[in-house]
Amino acid sequence: MAQKYGLNRRLALFRRWVHFPVRFIRGIAKFRIEYAAMNIEELRNYCIRKPEVTEGFPFDSETLVFKVAGKMFLLVSLDESPLRFNVKCDPELAIELREKYPCVRPGFHMNKSLWNTVTADGSVGAKLLQEWIDHSYAEVVKKLPKKDQARLREGALNSHL
Repeated sequence: MAQKYGLNRRLALFRRWVHFPVRFIRGIAKFRIEYAAMNIEELRNYCIRKPEVTEGFPFDSETLVFKVAGKMFLLVSLDESPLRFNVKCDPELAIELREKYPCVRPGFHMNKSLWNTVTADGSVGAKLLQEWIDHSYAEVVKKLPKKDQARLREGALNSHL
């Protein structure tokens, strides 16, 4: 019995039927969920909403740095595709994330025990990327003097009202 549709046509029909993006890999019917990768505008908007965050180009014109109270918590290169950024991380969690997610690697040009380089290639969702950004922000804040921490907590409460 001849098939009514070719393989590519069946894949297209399957994509419409399940309502999420899938990828056909090397002629074998393997499907995987792909998440929408975070872009630079979404990353910037998410970071800049945090209390007392500043952005700048202290190193060169391609590396955007986000700081809280003058301390770096995220670096991103503007000319990379897919988006790749460095976040600060607890040393034990950094190792765990590198083992679990292929898009997480030791920090490029950073202290490899404290920084991770994350590639927003669509293999993890934006929510997880935001959690890692939040963790980086929190890691920097917890090393600040107590009065600065209190001011940031107060600013976070006021921004949620």
